[in-house]
Amino acid sequence: MEQYGIGLAPWRVPPPDPRILTASRAEELRDDSGRLLAAVATLLGLSAPIAGDSIRPGRSDAYAERWQAMATGDPLRRRIRRRIVARYADDMLAYGYDPETLAADPEWRPPTTH
Repeated sequence: MEQYGIGLAPWRVPPPDPRILTASRAEELRDDSGRLLAAVATLLGLSAPIAGDSIRPGRSDAYAERWQAMATGDPLRRRIRRRIVARYADDMLAYGYDPETLAADPEWRPPTTH
């Protein structure tokens, strides 16, 4: 869970030049990589497309399954999960993720800094 806080920490400070900043979530890359990579290539002024053939849509499935199993697992696993949620829930919610299910809110947008 700590990767959520680390990965999202840059949103807490304004970027040096917001005109060159773009934000997306892993779900967007997974679900619509062609569109997203084309937009990034355009933003960067690239003449060639960015290859997306190494993107593996199901890569996080095992992680999500383990997370859900902790909710009904042995008492120690349930306690560990509760502590993780207590520690990171506010950050996850602020960035559009449900700390209980890990589901992404499709309506979430990055906070504006300018």
